[in-house]
Amino acid sequence: MNLTQGLDDLVVVALVAALAPIVTAVLPGPRVPQVVIFLFGGVLIGPHVLGLAETSAIQLLSNIGLGFLFLLAGYELDPALPATSGTMSRSGWR
Repeated sequence: MNLTQGLDDLVVVALVAALAPIVTAVLPGPRVPQVVIFLFGGVLIGPHVLGLAETSAIQLLSNIGLGFLFLLAGYELDPALPATSGTMSRSGWR
């Protein structure tokens, strides 16, 4: 992998990241989460569809993005939920 190819891959990824909020706002119907647009854009520019970005060039960025995806999913969790579901599951187990 050379430096220009790596920079080209990062520009394509940055373009998808910049266009995702615009695409989310323009789509009609029910609101689609930006994460869905990010994932669809990543699949689209990946090596198996358009081949605009190689996975080896953006591996670190990919791992950071996956960590942020898990972080966002963690924000959606309700901290009180395990306490109530734990008692329900224990009562159902008996």
